[in-house]
Amino acid sequence: DMLTIGDYLRDNGTMGSLPRGILAELVDSCPTTKHSEYYASIVSSKKLLRDMIEAAENIKIEAHSENADNAELVRSNAEYLLASLKQDNSKGRTPREIMEAKVEKWQKAQVSGFSGIRTGFTCLDRAWGGMQEAGLYLVSGPPKSCKTTLVRNVIENVARSGVHVLKFALEMTDEQEWGSILASAAKQNYFALDNGSHKVDLVAIKNKIDDIESLPITVMDRPHTMTQI
Repeated sequence: DMLTIGDYLRDNGTMGSLPRGILAELVDSCPTTKHSEYYASIVSSKKLLRDMIEAAENIKIEAHSENADNAELVRSNAEYLLASLKQDNSKGRTPREIMEAKVEKWQKAQVSGFSGIRTGFTCLDRAWGGMQEAGLYLVSGPPKSCKTTLVRNVIENVARSGVHVLKFALEMTDEQEWGSILASAAKQNYFALDNGSHKVDLVAIKNKIDDIESLPITVMDRPHTMTQI
């Protein structure tokens, strides 16, 4: 249609070189609904741009308001507004496509023994079939039962499989979190390192930094709401 063709020509800088009225002639001579998906993507993109402009205007207004004395509040609200912008580029699947995808996972499970993401712990992978999409897994136990260590090891194993891991650290700083991940990977005692023990291997620790840095792990050490994320 005229909108999609015109949008394409403007993006490529060739609109001005065409004879006047040529677009209308092309559209009239080629009636079709094949461009509906592309047209919808243009509408969605323009909607996102309008939302971004509106969010920027709201941030500007608040920055000049009485809240401006609290820069942290203004920054937090700005983060919230920008994080609230969403663009859904996903395409819906038909029931047949969904079922076929599930069958593929079951076929994978027959080969590897699980259909989800491997935790690195055979007993857990066998019990769950690997960590499943949209699954919620709660780790509980008495104090000093190594819950944190278990979760840290699972995080590292999942990241090594190529899956991006986002960890919320509500009790430790990002330095403590990365230090514990590094110490665990180097098979060194984290508390002994903090206590200045000479029984730990700092060379092994340093040699693991490049390896850990390459893992797709993100640590957030301050509270966020799900909308802000």
